Amino acid sequence: KLVEGSAVSLAPDGAGAEVSGPDVVHRVTLGGDGHGCTCPWFAKHGKLRGPCKHVLAVELALEGTPHG
Repeated sequence: KLVEGSAVSLAPDGAGAEVSGPDVVHRVTLGGDGHGCTCPWFAKHGKLRGPCKHVLAVELALEGTPHG
């Protein structure tokens, strides 16, 4: 839903993205050692329970972009 609703804005350098919600914007960072997010779920669970919905949305959005 986040990708379909155009809530994901990829950074031009490909190093991260912003995911907009109704009242907040979460910043997702992408890195070789794993991804991060500024959302409360990620702050609480980190990488122990898998990626949050924002990280998943960014990964889906990246799959739909041309790789050059």
